[in-house]
Amino acid sequence: MSNNEIRHPHDEPATQGPDPEEINLDSGSSPAFALRNPHTAIVGALIAALLGVVGFTQMPIDVFPRLHIKAAVVGTFYPGFAPLAMEANITSRYERFFTLGSGIEHIESRSIPGASIITVYFHQDVNIYAGAANL
Repeated sequence: MSNNEIRHPHDEPATQGPDPEEINLDSGSSPAFALRNPHTAIVGALIAALLGVVGFTQMPIDVFPRLHIKAAVVGTFYPGFAPLAMEANITSRYERFFTLGSGIEHIESRSIPGASIITVYFHQDVNIYAGAANL
C-alpha cells in the first residue's frame, strides 16, 4: 500500500471473537459452571426468585412504625426577644423548674429569636401523661 492511499475502517476484514473450542469451561467460575450445567443454574435461579417472592409477601408492611419516645415539648413565644434574652430570662428558668420533676432522662432546649423550645425526655418506664402533668 502506498502512502497516498487512504484506508477506511470498513475496508479491513471483520474480526471474530474467540473460537468456541478454545473457551476454557474447566475454571471454577460461576459463568463456567452455569454453562456446563444449564439446568442446575436455571433451577437455582428459580428457587432464589421463589424465596424472594415468599420473603417479600411475608414481610410486614408498616409505613409509620410505632415509636415510643416519651417526651414533652414546651414552647414559649415572646416576639421580639433576642435569643440571648430568651435563654437568660425564659429558657434557663423553665429548665431549672423542669428538673424538679420525677422520671426525667434528660432535657434539651433551644432559644431562637422570639421563642424558647424545651424538650423533656422521660425514662421508658414512666407514664408520659403523669410525667407531663408533674411539669
